[in-house]
Amino acid sequence: MNNREKLQSNLASRYVLAMAFIAYLATTVFYSLNTTIDEAIQKVNIAQSMSQNSPHTKQLLIEATKKLLDAQSTELIAWIATLIILLLEIIFIFQPMVRHILELKNEKAKMLEENSALQTLAFHDPLTGLKNRTNLEEEIEVAIKRSSVQEVEFAVIMLDLDYFKDVNDTYGHDVGDVVLKEISQILGTHVRSNDSVFRVGGEEFVLLLNQVDLNNAKKVADKIRNIVKEKLFKIGKIEFKKTISGGLFHSSLSSGCDVKSILKQVDNALYHSKNSGRDQITTVS
Repeated sequence: MNNREKLQSNLASRYVLAMAFIAYLATTVFYSLNTTIDEAIQKVNIAQSMSQNSPHTKQLLIEATKKLLDAQSTELIAWIATLIILLLEIIFIFQPMVRHILELKNEKAKMLEENSALQTLAFHDPLTGLKNRTNLEEEIEVAIKRSSVQEVEFAVIMLDLDYFKDVNDTYGHDVGDVVLKEISQILGTHVRSNDSVFRVGGEEFVLLLNQVDLNNAKKVADKIRNIVKEKLFKIGKIEFKKTISGGLFHSSLSSGCDVKSILKQVDNALYHSKNSGRDQITTVS
């Protein structure tokens, strides 16, 4: 039996004992009151059957009155005892019970917080905070269905930093991590709230642009490419520039594609950009 079960058992035992004692007290008091009142009634009945001026009659009435006063005193004592017992229940039973309920509530809140943190780790990249590959395919699938049913256009842009390995080899992975974080901030800043940004590999990112035509999708890709090209990365005393290459898929250019086909096509377009001199965006035709 663990500590929680022991506490629950202890509280239950206390509650049962308290209820049993109250029941015993109520029974005892009820019996005592009944006995006292019966005795008072008997004395009154005897007194009524006797002469009103008889000394014995007066004595019986005095004793009857005393019995009734005793009954009132007993009732008062019973109420006081009941209140004391109820107070003790609050202190020794209900307070621990409330504390136990609050502990359970706090434990549940902690578990929910931990589950939320685990979900964040499962679906987000720990370095950049961007979504990871886990939900990439699911979101593209949603975009495909929306495009098929509602004719809502979308675009998938795959981007990869050029010669990023040189940054890690020359300056170390710490500097490389700073670059990835700054690239992530650029991507997050230049997409809309209904778009999504994913980090799917070391220096590889994917943008899912919703409700966008081909022309505007190209503008977004080229704007990001130019911003990265013009950015001067400064980490401590280190300064350098980088470029980025990409591939772009738009739903208007190809119909009936599934998620894997789209990712394959946009990946091929990315490598076409790499093989054609880098620092460019190739559109899937």
